[in-house]
Amino acid sequence: MAGSIISLIFVLIYFLPSIWAARHHHKDATWIFAVNLLLGWTLAGWIVAIVWANKEKPIEEEDKTLKKCPRCAEFIKKEATKCRFCGHEFANTSN
Repeated sequence: MAGSIISLIFVLIYFLPSIWAARHHHKDATWIFAVNLLLGWTLAGWIVAIVWANKEKPIEEEDKTLKKCPRCAEFIKKEATKCRFCGHEFANTSN
């Protein structure tokens, strides 16, 4: 029992860069997973993956062509008058 808990903790730590990238919707999450899987066993590969996973800016800072829907918090195009996710209609298009 203790051995399986220790193994689980090791796997979670090993794949921490991939988990972080997926959780934060990193645009290169697949590549980070590949580096993590193939080179994570080396300390250098793991460090590269964790730094890369933390490198991306939040979408609202990176892409000024998007706005956040106040109802569902998904990002949509600034010109949109209706959210494609929840159907929320905007009063004006300058949000």
